[in-house]
Amino acid sequence: MSAFFEIKNLEAGYGNSKVLFDVSLKIAEGEFVTLMGRNGMGKSTTIRSIMGILKPTAGEIYHDGTRIDGLASHKIAKRGIGFVPEGRHIFPNLSVRENLLMAQIKRGSANEWDVDSVFDFFPRLAERMSNGGDQLSGGEQQMLAIGRALMTNPYLLILDEATEGLAPIIRDEIWDQLGKLKAMGVSILIVDKELDALSELADHHFIIEKGEIVWQGDNQALMSNPAIHEKFLGV
Repeated sequence: MSAFFEIKNLEAGYGNSKVLFDVSLKIAEGEFVTLMGRNGMGKSTTIRSIMGILKPTAGEIYHDGTRIDGLASHKIAKRGIGFVPEGRHIFPNLSVRENLLMAQIKRGSANEWDVDSVFDFFPRLAERMSNGGDQLSGGEQQMLAIGRALMTNPYLLILDEATEGLAPIIRDEIWDQLGKLKAMGVSILIVDKELDALSELADHHFIIEKGEIVWQGDNQALMSNPAIHEKFLGV
């Protein structure tokens, strides 16, 4: 499969502190790809650079053949890259429905996501549609953050720490729904520590260590190599 999203030789940091060194990765259309590594190794910095939150100091980022590094975050979203940030960042004073509607991007294609389809996808949100964002549990807030990203009708969905801090039953529910998104053909790039859950869904893994991609391979290669887990993932 050819890449429809690609990072080439990305470098980025904060002030005089360089965090990313020559990071490259590819995602093919419909692929479920992970970015893994210990805390502080550059995962979130990579995601922030992709989404235009942090300006890279070198390298290039392409979506569907068009270079997107340097674009504002809202323009990246309009290109079809949906983002579920670490910490969720939902609007506490807006209702669930309002949180969804404010993110909607219509693309004029069949089977687009709208409020009703998000409620069908996450029935818990339908039950809380009039509740404020600050009246939801952590799991419900994460569902809302995913639903909000789906309202942009993304071709690529990026999730940073998708299930961190959630109860096991909620994590399982979110993994099930991410599996359904993969089956729908949505390309996914995910940062998470749940190796067992990721191994059920992922097509390809990238491991980052001290700002560099130190290993990449398919799911079978990763799961059959416990030395890699121990060396780079701490598991």
